[in-house]
Amino acid sequence: MISKFFNSPTTNSIPFLLRSPDLLRKFYFLFHFLFLITFFQSSLLFAEGTDPNSMSDLTGDFKIASNYVDYGLTQSTGNSSILANFGFISGGGKLAFEVATVKFKDEEIDLKYGAFGQYRFVFTPNADITIRSEVNRYSPDQTRSKIRTSLDQNFFTYHIYLMHEDNFEGHKKIRNWFGFGKTWDLFQSTRAEVRLGYSMVDGFDPFYDVMAGMTYFTTKLNATLAVTAISNSAQFGDQGKTAASLIITIKF
Repeated sequence: MISKFFNSPTTNSIPFLLRSPDLLRKFYFLFHFLFLITFFQSSLLFAEGTDPNSMSDLTGDFKIASNYVDYGLTQSTGNSSILANFGFISGGGKLAFEVATVKFKDEEIDLKYGAFGQYRFVFTPNADITIRSEVNRYSPDQTRSKIRTSLDQNFFTYHIYLMHEDNFEGHKKIRNWFGFGKTWDLFQSTRAEVRLGYSMVDGFDPFYDVMAGMTYFTTKLNATLAVTAISNSAQFGDQGKTAASLIITIKF
Protein backbone atom coordinates (compact mmCIF):
# COMPACT_ATOMS: atom_id res chain seq x y z
CA MET A 1 0.00 0.00 0.00
CA ILE A 2 2.81 2.38 0.91
CA SER A 3 4.64 1.43 -2.28
CA LYS A 4 1.52 2.28 -4.31
CA PHE A 5 1.33 5.65 -2.58
CA PHE A 6 4.92 6.55 -3.42
CA ASN A 7 4.42 5.45 -7.04
CA SER A 8 0.86 6.73 -7.39
CA PRO A 9 -0.37 7.63 -10.90
CA THR A 10 -1.72 10.87 -9.41
CA THR A 11 1.71 12.30 -10.13
CA ASN A 12 0.35 12.81 -13.65
CA SER A 13 -1.54 15.78 -12.27
CA ILE A 14 1.74 17.49 -11.33
CA PRO A 15 2.75 20.19 -13.81
CA PHE A 16 5.09 19.06 -16.55
CA LEU A 17 8.13 20.92 -15.17
CA LEU A 18 7.80 19.24 -11.78
CA ARG A 19 7.63 15.83 -13.44
CA SER A 20 11.09 16.52 -14.88
CA PRO A 21 13.37 14.28 -12.75
CA ASP A 22 16.04 16.95 -12.17
CA LEU A 23 13.61 19.73 -11.29
CA LEU A 24 11.51 17.45 -9.12
CA ARG A 25 14.61 16.34 -7.20
CA LYS A 26 15.62 19.98 -6.62
CA PHE A 27 12.11 20.73 -5.38
CA TYR A 28 12.23 17.67 -3.13
CA PHE A 29 15.64 18.71 -1.77
CA LEU A 30 14.40 22.24 -0.97
CA PHE A 31 11.26 20.87 0.69
CA HIS A 32 13.27 18.58 2.98
CA PHE A 33 15.77 21.32 3.84
CA LEU A 34 12.91 23.57 4.98
CA PHE A 35 11.34 20.57 6.74
CA LEU A 36 14.53 19.93 8.73
CA ILE A 37 14.67 23.53 9.95
CA THR A 38 10.96 23.61 10.84
CA PHE A 39 11.18 20.16 12.44
CA PHE A 40 14.02 21.21 14.75
CA GLN A 41 12.37 24.49 15.68
CA SER A 42 9.21 22.57 16.58
CA SER A 43 11.18 20.12 18.71
CA LEU A 44 12.73 23.02 20.62
CA LEU A 45 9.31 24.49 21.31
CA PHE A 46 7.95 21.09 22.32
CA ALA A 47 10.86 20.46 24.68
CA GLU A 48 10.61 23.91 26.23
CA GLY A 49 6.85 23.49 26.67
CA THR A 50 7.15 20.13 28.40
CA ASP A 51 10.27 20.73 30.50
CA PRO A 52 11.06 24.24 31.69
CA ASN A 53 14.64 23.20 32.46
CA SER A 54 15.32 21.76 28.98
CA MET A 55 17.76 23.46 26.64
CA SER A 56 19.65 22.63 23.47
CA ASP A 57 23.12 21.10 23.75
CA LEU A 58 25.91 20.49 21.28
CA THR A 59 26.39 16.86 20.35
CA GLY A 60 28.43 14.81 17.91
CA ASP A 61 30.48 11.71 17.30
CA PHE A 62 33.42 10.47 15.27
CA LYS A 63 33.47 6.95 13.83
CA ILE A 64 36.08 4.72 12.26
CA ALA A 65 34.54 1.75 10.40
CA SER A 66 36.49 -1.13 8.88
CA ASN A 67 33.72 -1.31 6.25
CA TYR A 68 30.95 1.26 5.80
CA VAL A 69 27.80 -0.79 5.15
CA ASP A 70 24.37 0.75 4.54
CA TYR A 71 21.35 -1.58 4.56
CA GLY A 72 23.50 -4.50 3.45
CA LEU A 73 25.46 -2.69 0.69
CA THR A 74 29.01 -1.48 1.19
CA GLN A 75 29.61 2.21 0.62
CA SER A 76 33.41 1.92 0.75
CA THR A 77 34.16 -1.07 -1.54
CA GLY A 78 34.85 -3.12 1.58
CA ASN A 79 37.51 -0.73 2.85
CA SER A 80 37.70 1.46 5.95
CA SER A 81 35.74 4.69 6.24
CA ILE A 82 35.59 7.71 8.54
CA LEU A 83 32.23 9.16 9.56
CA ALA A 84 31.36 12.14 11.74
CA ASN A 85 28.37 14.26 12.70
CA PHE A 86 27.94 17.43 14.71
CA GLY A 87 24.80 19.28 15.72
CA PHE A 88 22.29 20.21 18.38
CA ILE A 89 20.06 18.13 20.58
CA SER A 90 17.07 19.28 22.62
CA GLY A 91 14.61 17.04 24.38
CA GLY A 92 13.90 14.25 21.93
CA GLY A 93 14.95 16.28 18.88
CA LYS A 94 18.26 16.42 17.07
CA LEU A 95 19.52 18.42 14.08
CA ALA A 96 23.00 17.62 12.82
CA PHE A 97 25.38 17.83 9.88
CA GLU A 98 27.27 14.71 8.86
CA VAL A 99 30.13 13.69 6.60
CA ALA A 100 31.63 10.34 5.57
CA THR A 101 34.36 9.07 3.30
CA VAL A 102 32.97 6.72 0.63
CA LYS A 103 34.23 4.78 -2.37
CA PHE A 104 32.39 3.04 -5.20
CA LYS A 105 33.72 0.83 -7.97
CA ASP A 106 34.43 2.73 -11.21
CA GLU A 107 33.18 6.00 -9.68
CA GLU A 108 35.12 9.10 -8.63
CA ILE A 109 32.90 9.87 -5.61
CA ASP A 110 34.90 10.03 -2.40
CA LEU A 111 32.80 12.11 0.02
CA LYS A 112 29.25 12.03 1.36
CA TYR A 113 27.88 14.97 3.32
CA GLY A 114 24.51 16.28 4.39
CA ALA A 115 22.17 17.00 7.29
CA PHE A 116 19.48 15.20 9.19
CA GLY A 117 16.73 15.97 11.67
CA GLN A 118 15.06 13.47 13.94
CA TYR A 119 12.65 13.40 16.85
CA ARG A 120 11.90 10.66 19.34
CA PHE A 121 8.37 10.63 20.68
CA VAL A 122 8.27 8.76 24.00
CA PHE A 123 4.87 7.35 25.00
CA THR A 124 5.90 5.05 27.84
CA PRO A 125 9.26 3.78 29.15
CA ASN A 126 8.85 0.82 26.75
CA ALA A 127 7.26 2.44 23.70
CA ASP A 128 8.50 5.22 21.44
CA ILE A 129 8.72 6.29 17.79
CA THR A 130 11.70 7.97 16.14
CA ILE A 131 11.13 9.86 12.88
CA ARG A 132 14.16 10.91 10.84
CA SER A 133 14.61 12.87 7.63
CA GLU A 134 17.99 13.31 5.95
CA VAL A 135 19.46 15.01 2.91
CA ASN A 136 22.59 13.36 1.46
CA ARG A 137 24.92 14.91 -1.10
CA TYR A 138 28.04 13.43 -2.70
CA SER A 139 31.25 14.94 -4.03
CA PRO A 140 32.60 15.56 -6.56
CA ASP A 141 29.83 13.79 -8.51
CA GLN A 142 26.23 14.36 -7.36
CA THR A 143 24.82 11.29 -9.16
CA ARG A 144 24.13 9.50 -5.87
CA SER A 145 22.62 12.46 -4.00
CA LYS A 146 19.36 11.50 -2.30
CA ILE A 147 16.77 12.23 0.34
CA ARG A 148 15.81 9.59 2.86
CA THR A 149 12.97 9.45 5.37
CA SER A 150 12.70 6.74 8.01
CA LEU A 151 10.66 5.64 11.01
CA ASP A 152 11.58 3.38 13.93
CA GLN A 153 8.73 2.10 16.13
CA ASN A 154 10.06 0.57 19.35
CA PHE A 155 7.87 -1.54 21.62
CA PHE A 156 9.59 -3.42 24.47
CA THR A 157 12.85 -3.49 22.37
CA TYR A 158 11.05 -4.97 19.36
CA HIS A 159 11.33 -2.64 16.39
CA ILE A 160 9.33 -2.00 13.22
CA TYR A 161 11.21 0.02 10.61
CA LEU A 162 10.10 1.91 7.50
CA MET A 163 12.41 3.74 5.10
CA HIS A 164 11.92 5.58 1.81
CA GLU A 165 14.60 7.12 -0.42
CA ASP A 166 14.34 8.81 -3.81
CA ASN A 167 17.62 7.69 -5.44
CA PHE A 168 18.71 4.11 -4.78
CA GLU A 169 22.47 3.77 -5.24
CA GLY A 170 22.50 6.48 -7.93
CA HIS A 171 20.04 4.68 -10.23
CA LYS A 172 17.34 7.40 -9.90
CA LYS A 173 14.95 4.75 -8.59
CA ILE A 174 12.73 4.92 -5.51
CA ARG A 175 13.47 2.43 -2.76
CA ASN A 176 10.94 1.38 -0.13
CA TRP A 177 12.37 -0.66 2.74
CA PHE A 178 10.54 -2.43 5.57
CA GLY A 179 12.21 -4.10 8.51
CA PHE A 180 11.88 -5.79 11.89
CA GLY A 181 14.45 -5.90 14.66
CA LYS A 182 15.18 -6.80 18.26
CA THR A 183 17.74 -5.56 20.79
CA TRP A 184 18.93 -7.20 24.00
CA ASP A 185 20.84 -5.62 26.87
CA LEU A 186 23.02 -8.59 27.74
CA PHE A 187 25.19 -6.99 30.40
CA GLN A 188 25.48 -3.55 31.93
CA SER A 189 27.47 -2.20 28.97
CA THR A 190 26.76 -4.70 26.18
CA ARG A 191 23.89 -4.75 23.71
CA ALA A 192 23.05 -7.25 20.95
CA GLU A 193 20.90 -6.46 17.92
CA VAL A 194 19.41 -8.31 14.96
CA ARG A 195 17.53 -6.75 12.05
CA LEU A 196 15.81 -8.15 8.97
CA GLY A 197 14.79 -5.86 6.12
CA TYR A 198 13.07 -6.15 2.74
CA SER A 199 13.73 -3.75 -0.16
CA MET A 200 11.62 -3.01 -3.23
CA VAL A 201 13.23 -1.05 -6.07
CA ASP A 202 11.99 -0.66 -9.66
CA GLY A 203 14.28 -2.51 -12.06
CA PHE A 204 15.79 -4.76 -9.36
CA ASP A 205 14.71 -8.04 -7.85
CA PRO A 206 13.33 -7.54 -4.33
CA PHE A 207 15.90 -8.50 -1.73
CA TYR A 208 16.28 -9.10 1.98
CA ASP A 209 19.09 -7.78 4.13
CA VAL A 210 20.02 -9.09 7.56
CA MET A 211 22.28 -7.58 10.19
CA ALA A 212 23.50 -9.04 13.47
CA GLY A 213 25.70 -7.05 15.78
CA MET A 214 26.98 -6.52 19.28
CA THR A 215 27.97 -3.22 20.87
CA TYR A 216 30.06 -2.48 23.93
CA PHE A 217 29.25 1.04 25.08
CA THR A 218 30.53 3.55 27.61
CA THR A 219 29.81 7.21 28.17
CA LYS A 220 32.30 8.38 25.54
CA LEU A 221 33.19 5.29 23.50
CA ASN A 222 31.29 2.56 21.63
CA ALA A 223 32.68 -0.51 19.89
CA THR A 224 30.39 -2.42 17.51
CA LEU A 225 31.00 -5.64 15.62
CA ALA A 226 28.36 -6.34 12.96
CA VAL A 227 27.81 -8.89 10.18
CA THR A 228 25.54 -8.11 7.21
CA ALA A 229 24.26 -10.13 4.26
CA ILE A 230 21.65 -9.73 1.52
CA SER A 231 19.68 -12.05 -0.76
CA ASN A 232 19.87 -11.77 -4.56
CA SER A 233 23.30 -10.23 -4.02
CA ALA A 234 24.55 -11.08 -7.53
CA GLN A 235 22.67 -8.10 -8.98
CA PHE A 236 24.95 -5.78 -6.97
CA GLY A 237 28.27 -7.47 -7.65
CA ASP A 238 30.94 -6.99 -4.97
CA GLN A 239 28.86 -4.28 -3.31
CA GLY A 240 26.44 -6.90 -2.00
CA LYS A 241 28.93 -9.35 -0.55
CA THR A 242 28.46 -10.62 3.00
CA ALA A 243 30.55 -8.38 5.22
CA ALA A 244 31.80 -8.03 8.77
CA SER A 245 32.52 -4.58 10.11
CA LEU A 246 34.12 -3.17 13.24
CA ILE A 247 32.98 0.34 14.16
CA ILE A 248 34.64 2.47 16.84
CA THR A 249 32.58 5.51 17.90
CA ILE A 250 33.96 8.40 19.95
CA LYS A 251 31.22 10.63 21.38
CA PHE A 252 31.57 14.24 22.40
